[in-house]
Amino acid sequence: MKMKATIKKQVKEKLTQYNMKYAAMDWDYKWFCYANKPKCVDDTWDVKEGHYMRVHTLPTEGFDWRDSLIQK
Repeated sequence: MKMKATIKKQVKEKLTQYNMKYAAMDWDYKWFCYANKPKCVDDTWDVKEGHYMRVHTLPTEGFDWRDSLIQK
């Protein structure tokens, strides 16, 4: 449980750094940051409007991708 809290802290730091509001990990363990709240669609998180970007430096352990949405 401590690992998950540590990862959430790292994710929130990235959200602040990139001025984004949400982050989530897709089924293939790739993290993305979003300006608008994404929806879980099939095997990925998706937004219809707003900016998003891939984040390469976040850990992937300890999360089920379907439950990985984090809000700043």
